[in-house]
Amino acid sequence: THIHLQGGRSPQAGGGGRIDRERAVRTLHGYLYSGVTSIVDQGNAADFIFALRAEARAGTLLAPRIFATGANITVPKGYGDNAFSIKVGDFAADRPTLEAHFARRPDIQKFLYGELGTFGAPKAPVLADDVYAAIVRLAKESGIRTTVHVVDGMGARKSLEAGIEAFSHTVRAGINEDTVALLRERRVPVSSTLAVITHIARVADNPEFLQGELFKATVEPEQLAEQAGAERQRYINSGMSARFQPMVPQMFSTARRMHESGVIIALGTDRTFGASVHMELELLHEAGIPLADLLRIATLNGAIYLGLERELGSIEPGTRADMLLL
Repeated sequence: THIHLQGGRSPQAGGGGRIDRERAVRTLHGYLYSGVTSIVDQGNAADFIFALRAEARAGTLLAPRIFATGANITVPKGYGDNAFSIKVGDFAADRPTLEAHFARRPDIQKFLYGELGTFGAPKAPVLADDVYAAIVRLAKESGIRTTVHVVDGMGARKSLEAGIEAFSHTVRAGINEDTVALLRERRVPVSSTLAVITHIARVADNPEFLQGELFKATVEPEQLAEQAGAERQRYINSGMSARFQPMVPQMFSTARRMHESGVIIALGTDRTFGASVHMELELLHEAGIPLADLLRIATLNGAIYLGLERELGSIEPGTRADMLLL
């Protein structure tokens, strides 16, 4: 329920980005090899990901079923303010841009609500309460489901007040029992995403997980070398690995607490590779979630995340029974 497919905004020397369709297609094939028949891309170059979605639905591209947010919505100078996002400061003035994006039928619309403020940087602005609620209402009126990147208890509460229908991450810290209860009562599913933080936290001391059989089978050797080399060093030198290490037990505890409280947890990685799906399952089990529950987290709960549980995620009369037999 939470990937960012590579190839839509691949970096290049001197800055900027380029489209690498071949790499994207190989990555999609890696998801099929990993047993994954549906993915939700939660932020990419909209033209790129919507084009791939159209090809997959037309049957001209061998790929998992692709669902996508396209562009994400934030506030000017806020978290995720980049060339691929929609910046909304004034709802009335920016409404035509929003309506044009919604006309492209994102399968779920992602909002970015985070103050950031890492490594001594000043806190970033977030969407004003009334603007946030107005955009969510417009999405619902357009028949589009909503999700949000939020990582703290305050943002979680603000998002629920705005009417958000899903969370893009396990909240890292500060979520109280009242908010957990509200998530359960409103049946707001949460994408687990333990892998993204754990990958960065553990790769500094234990990069060996990148040599797992599924990573070697589905990720190009030069990319694995980059992940274990330059990318690992970037996480170490920037302080990200050290900073994320204490977050791991917090996220594990929160994921387990939400699951035990009856909140719908759906499998999500916030990574690009299919192999990370199995890493996520292992981490959820490490966090204390029983194996039997993981089957539902990896299947039906993902369909609930999209509001498509009557069509996907289970094998019963009337649903699309995706079964990949190896």
